[in-house]
Amino acid sequence: MDAFLALLPEYSGLDPASIAFVLDGPRRQLYGLASLEDVPDSYAQRMRAYLTQEATARGYQVLDLAPHFLSAHQQTGVEFEWPTDGHWNAQGHEVAFKAVRDGATFRRFLKAGRGAETPLSSLRAPVTSPAAAAR
Repeated sequence: MDAFLALLPEYSGLDPASIAFVLDGPRRQLYGLASLEDVPDSYAQRMRAYLTQEATARGYQVLDLAPHFLSAHQQTGVEFEWPTDGHWNAQGHEVAFKAVRDGATFRRFLKAGRGAETPLSSLRAPVTSPAAAAR
C-alpha cells in the first residue's frame, strides 16, 4: 500500500490533492450496531484505517462510506448488497452517490473544474426502479 500511494501521483500525472479514495464500509458488519466503534476488529478494518491515515497524510482526499451506510441502515433497516454476493444493490449505490455528491471533496472538484459553485441539488441518483422513478 505504501508503494501504491507513493507512486500514484507519478503514474497518474495528478497531485495527491486531485485524487480521491472512496472507501466502502464494512456493510454486513454494520447491521445492528449502535456506532462505528462497535465494528469488530479485523485485518480489513486495520487496512481501512491504515489507508485512511496514510492517504490523508500524503494529501489525498478520503471519503469513508462506513458512517453513511451505518446511518442509512439505522434509519431504514435496508441492507446494501445483493443477497448472493457483496456487491452494492440499488440502495447501496444510492447511499454512495449521495455521500460523494454531498461531500466536501466533490464540491472542491466541481469548483476547481468549473470555476464556480455548481448547484448540487440538481444532481440526482440514477433511477433504478419504477418506484424510485415515482419519487
